[in-house]
Amino acid sequence: ISIQDFRDSYLQFYEVFKIHFDVNALCEDFVRAQILERRDGNLSFKYRDFYHFFVARYLSDNLSDRTEAWKLRGRLQHMTERVYFEEYSSILVFFLYLAKDPDVIQRLLDNAKRIYSDVEPCDCEAHTAFLSKLYVSKPGPVCLPDGDAIVNRDAYRAKMDELDRAAPNRSDGEKLPYSDDLNDFVKINIALKNIYILGQVLRAFPGAIKQELKTQIARECYLLGLRVLRVVVKIVNTHTEELRIYFATYIREQRAVVRAADIPTSAEEVILNLTHCWAFGMIKKISESVGLAELDVTYKEVLADAGNLLSVQFIDFSIRLDHYYEFPEDQVGLLYARVRGNLFSFGILQNLASHFFTLFRSTPALESTAFSCVR
Repeated sequence: ISIQDFRDSYLQFYEVFKIHFDVNALCEDFVRAQILERRDGNLSFKYRDFYHFFVARYLSDNLSDRTEAWKLRGRLQHMTERVYFEEYSSILVFFLYLAKDPDVIQRLLDNAKRIYSDVEPCDCEAHTAFLSKLYVSKPGPVCLPDGDAIVNRDAYRAKMDELDRAAPNRSDGEKLPYSDDLNDFVKINIALKNIYILGQVLRAFPGAIKQELKTQIARECYLLGLRVLRVVVKIVNTHTEELRIYFATYIREQRAVVRAADIPTSAEEVILNLTHCWAFGMIKKISESVGLAELDVTYKEVLADAGNLLSVQFIDFSIRLDHYYEFPEDQVGLLYARVRGNLFSFGILQNLASHFFTLFRSTPALESTAFSCVR
């Protein structure tokens, strides 16, 4: 906005609150605090999240105003149905942190239930059985990297930061409501945004939201993530032969110009690696979104509802690895007994355990106990 726009906004503020400020000094204060910055003779927020926060603050502060409530409720409904738009999803996170508004939470839950509502959650057993047939041999033993866990963790975070910087510039996306007619890329993006927002609500207020609602939020995050994983697995299953031909051709062409050690040995290896990345990534996405040690009862209730699914057991295991102080030795033994004949899911268990031991401190005895199951 221009400097004059800033002055006009102050005059509107004064008409309502009758508090006098020196407009020029106020502007300088905002710039000095790095909330605003000057850009080409105009003013703008220095960071997008400042803008998102103040919009959320306005919504939260004025919902009780009878003259504005109806309009603001309509605006919030519009945003909850269009979380694909990055600005809306960010504003909603701040708004729910400030307001814990049950109406908006319920709308997000209803939206989560609609996304891929006709798809079963991926079970990591029957749904992935075809992937186990692609293995030429059983997954090899886990080899942890050398070095202290703290060093590994710092290197991991540095690598994640590097990947974030190298990622394409963020696009806010379109203001699209969810529809079954959208392409899978957009639907998956909307699903991940819903998981993130609902997870923020769950983690921010474990002592302020009633248990029934906490369990409902966690359950919908689990199931939505697993429905997305099922879609990906189904795509791979449907197009396995086409993928096999494509990657086999790619590998053959690469061998002419790239060292053999730097490329996969087979098309099947590429398909398995990609699908493993999706499965591991989705489990971690859910775990990071909803995980908090204080929510132990919530996770137990979700397990009681849907715990027979191996994929739900994996999410619970990942949460305990990421957010609890003690390694779940008994749980890893039970999981190993269940997946030892399922090569694909055995590989997921290996990855979850090795990820933990790479990044967190452990003792040789604990590693020996855990890896006796997943070597």
